[in-house]
Amino acid sequence: MVRSGSRWKRWMGGGLILLLAFLTGCPSAVDPSRRDVKDNLTKIANAYLKHSIELKRPPKKADDLKPYLKDENIDALLISPQDGQPYVIIWGTDPRAGMDVNPLVIGYEKTGKGGQRAVFTAMGVKEMTESEFQKAKFPQGHNPS
Repeated sequence: MVRSGSRWKRWMGGGLILLLAFLTGCPSAVDPSRRDVKDNLTKIANAYLKHSIELKRPPKKADDLKPYLKDENIDALLISPQDGQPYVIIWGTDPRAGMDVNPLVIGYEKTGKGGQRAVFTAMGVKEMTESEFQKAKFPQGHNPS
């Protein structure tokens, strides 16, 4: 009798796991273009940071990143595959000065999709809702549109 009880518990536990997976969604169902957006911005962010550290100053234009993106088509990399628009990069922003609890935004998708946009901050790339984006910290003089 104990065996059938433990079998029942395993069956219920497995059912609960399946129900939770159904309700929360499957992580492999991520939109591939969203993954590409984050991958592109991560490559840009890494090159931007390497340039800033090695030359002790932030890049001033896209061409400054070319030595750090040798195997990449930089022109294609600077276009969001999600909205088809160029990323907004705030050139000349020093990522080393913007690392804190509310990190400085250095680049972002112009419009994003579904109320989310990928954002490149001094602490890395992340997704932000429109509300989070409006509250984010930008370099002095930059007014996000």
